[in-house]
Amino acid sequence: MGINISNIVQSLTNESYHSKRIEYIHKYISRQSNHKELKENLPLKLQQYLSENEIKLYSHQSDSIEKIRNRKNILITTPTASGKTLCYNLPIFEKIINKKIFPLFTFIQLKPLPMTN
Repeated sequence: MGINISNIVQSLTNESYHSKRIEYIHKYISRQSNHKELKENLPLKLQQYLSENEIKLYSHQSDSIEKIRNRKNILITTPTASGKTLCYNLPIFEKIINKKIFPLFTFIQLKPLPMTN
């Protein structure tokens, strides 16, 4: 027996604490895949990566990226292998490339931790 996401969403909308914080709920009906372009292009490095790997963004990915760019919280529930990871990771890589966040790995390289026994 799997998890019924509809029951979880319904439970959250019924609780006053959570219902005040939910801005929008959209249930996607299973259908043939639709690709959608972003309103504003990704940085060139990301565009090249997607192109070289023959990846076109699906509508749920484009919509999610646009919402994240607009500082909206999102929750994505789509089937396995539908591209949820790109929804979250592309905006992160975009900010790193545009130097709007300081990558943790750079911080680690600049300030090595002392070795102890």
